[in-house]
Amino acid sequence: MIVFDKTDRDSFLHTDRWMDELNRHANKSAIKMLVGNKSDRHDDQITREEAEEKAMRYGIPYIETSARSSLFVDVAFETIARELIKQKKAFGTNLVSQPVPKVSLTTEIEM
Repeated sequence: MIVFDKTDRDSFLHTDRWMDELNRHANKSAIKMLVGNKSDRHDDQITREEAEEKAMRYGIPYIETSARSSLFVDVAFETIARELIKQKKAFGTNLVSQPVPKVSLTTEIEM
């Protein structure tokens, strides 16, 4: 999941770099989703249309959530879980045949 703060335009702009990092380091079959957090607030700097357009460019789903009220947080995780089940059924054990990158507590990640 690539999560940005809907009340912070810089957070939204960083999603391009985060997606590049994810594509570079994650398993090719990784399920991706763009998540706009803080949907309970009314001082959005990012419109739903902007976020949906970006998600469409990435070819991934978009959902708005609120960590404070838990609004749609469960839906986001359920969506990822459903996609994983679909992949498992479609690819069987070949899905896990790709090596999984290892990250230690001392691994630095550019932000």
